Amino acid sequence: MALTSSMNWGINLLISLTFLTVTELIGLSWVCFIYTIMSLASLAFVIVFIPETKGCSLEQISVELAKQ
Repeated sequence: MALTSSMNWGINLLISLTFLTVTELIGLSWVCFIYTIMSLASLAFVIVFIPETKGCSLEQISVELAKQ
């Protein structure tokens, strides 16, 4: 959880620091398009590589992750 939270804060900081500069350079529509592509790539990663854990106990999750 700490790694996920740190990554979230780090990406939010990166976007906050670069948004206005990049918007001035390439325009708002291109910035939104780039962020959309990044979001879709993240979604694809989650769908392909992150196992579903809904309804599983911690022991079942540990066993499933140990197999991989």
